[in-house]
Amino acid sequence: MTSSLCLLVLALAVMVSTFAGCASTPAPAGDHLRDQAGSQTVTEATDEFYGALQAVFRGDAAPMKAAWWQDEEIAYMGPGGDYLIGWNDIEKEWDLQASRKLGGKVEPSRLHTIEGDDFAMITCVEVGSNVVNGKSATVSIRSSTAFRKRNGVWKAVSHQTDKLPYLENPE
Repeated sequence: MTSSLCLLVLALAVMVSTFAGCASTPAPAGDHLRDQAGSQTVTEATDEFYGALQAVFRGDAAPMKAAWWQDEEIAYMGPGGDYLIGWNDIEKEWDLQASRKLGGKVEPSRLHTIEGDDFAMITCVEVGSNVVNGKSATVSIRSSTAFRKRNGVWKAVSHQTDKLPYLENPE
């Protein structure tokens, strides 16, 4: 099996295991949630996620942290090649990425959405650029993000991308 196929199979397994507990997981205490009358759409959640990514590139991780349900079952496989489960490790990764202040802008292209009552998944190609060692570095990577809806609010519970050579973490 090629490494790309293995990564895809692993990613799908993580998403299936994440989806399996969706209906029974209560919202964490202290979350400020909209009521049904002010229900958010998956499109709005996607826009917020990618807006938050731009903030990370400017050095601010707070909007990205707000875009995630901060549970122990969530998963992240980012462009550094990491494979993280649980909010504590994922929060540290977003802080690390923000500290890099990569600049540039990356947006979803070829966006495809699959939506259920309280679970949705988007796939896309993230395109744009970052600034690495003072030079523009092109970004064009496949990505998928899963969102869970609680009390009318969609937030990320899983995100995975292809690797970017300039972000790869040593194993």
